[in-house]
Amino acid sequence: MERLNRPSEIWAQVRRLHESNKRCCDCGSRSNVDWVSINLLCVVCIHCGGVHRSMGSHISKIRSLNMDDLHSNPELKYLLSRHVFNKNVNAIYEATLPVARKIGKDVTAEERSKFIMDKYMAKKYVAPSRTADMKQTNKATTDQELLDLELHGLVQAIHSNSIYMIQTTLASAKHSLKELCLEYGLQKPTLFQMSLEQFYVAAHDTPIYYLTEFLLLNGLLIDDDSTINSTEVVLTPTAKLYWSSRHSMYTTYSHAIANSNSDNDKPRGTNGVPKRSSTVRDAKRKLHIDTQPTPFEMSRTNGPLSAALNKKRWSLASPTNILSIHRSISRRDPNKKS
Repeated sequence: MERLNRPSEIWAQVRRLHESNKRCCDCGSRSNVDWVSINLLCVVCIHCGGVHRSMGSHISKIRSLNMDDLHSNPELKYLLSRHVFNKNVNAIYEATLPVARKIGKDVTAEERSKFIMDKYMAKKYVAPSRTADMKQTNKATTDQELLDLELHGLVQAIHSNSIYMIQTTLASAKHSLKELCLEYGLQKPTLFQMSLEQFYVAAHDTPIYYLTEFLLLNGLLIDDDSTINSTEVVLTPTAKLYWSSRHSMYTTYSHAIANSNSDNDKPRGTNGVPKRSSTVRDAKRKLHIDTQPTPFEMSRTNGPLSAALNKKRWSLASPTNILSIHRSISRRDPNKKS
């Protein structure tokens, strides 16, 4: 049962961070608030977690605080133990939400789904940013000017070393982080290299690149490893090891640019979006993400990791599976109230 004990430590740390983390970020329920969105940095109940998963991992990456191994990745562990605040997420994504429109734990599945999709996919309740205000009030503002303003905000947030500022910037931007990366291109230093300059030094002088990890989880494009020894910024050997360990897990600039350039030649679906075929790289990335730590991560983890426990991460494909597995093996908190 060692596998279940480790994530429970994270569960306890997340609850201690702030009182808001004891309630579901979306419906306010106190029951089964055991699911975390590792890219939004909020905790939700099992029912809202199912809706998060249905939106797709490009919107919300849901993990179980009790069943998934969130311990062996130092960057992810740091993010979850220090930066999960439901109050912050709601301050951003419910900034303009009328009190009467906030859902409760007893709403129907349809009402729950609509509210959560409006909140995170449509960003319906995010306060207009300075860039969005410009777009609305100045008809002469072009999409290029909007991109430039959003990039300026993102660069400023990275230099400020502020997770909350990055959360606000990404939520209020009209373009995705991937689109912003493609627009910024390979200017030196790149956004990826810029983020590597911001890190936390843990015990034993081990750097933790938590800000880079957070950006990668939200769609930051990673530089090709062929440029690892020709960067504008001075990177430590540990930073280069971190870069190498993430290279096969996330989309690179060259891969994204190649896909972008070939979109016009691809057959399109009924929604006008180019159909994308699976590639060997996709399979490799999925396998890497669904399996347990790289040698680099294992070398930075306290204590040996059991090979038997580290073969594969729990993959919960649907809300139904989430509910059934949770009921059968997750721990119950005797102090929880429905």
